[in-house]
Amino acid sequence: MKRVFLDDILPTWSNSGFDGSCVQFVEYLQLDGSSQKAGEVRTRTVARQIYVHAHAAHLGVAPSASLDLAERAFANLHHVAWVSGKRGGTTVWT
Repeated sequence: MKRVFLDDILPTWSNSGFDGSCVQFVEYLQLDGSSQKAGEVRTRTVARQIYVHAHAAHLGVAPSASLDLAERAFANLHHVAWVSGKRGGTTVWT
């Protein structure tokens, strides 16, 4: 399972699971491995992807782009979900 995660799943999410135009991770991948076409993205999904990519980078097992993607997604999440210094709750984007 570790090999599949490190060699297949994490690189796939680094390549297909990040929407550069919205600067966030997508909610899901299509069955063919392509990025979600449209729809809402839950805050907790983005936060989970940020954690996974940042932690994998910290452990030294992430694809080279993972930390940059995590940092960009965190900055965007903070921008859109943080409300007046309080936690934003169930903010979603399309």
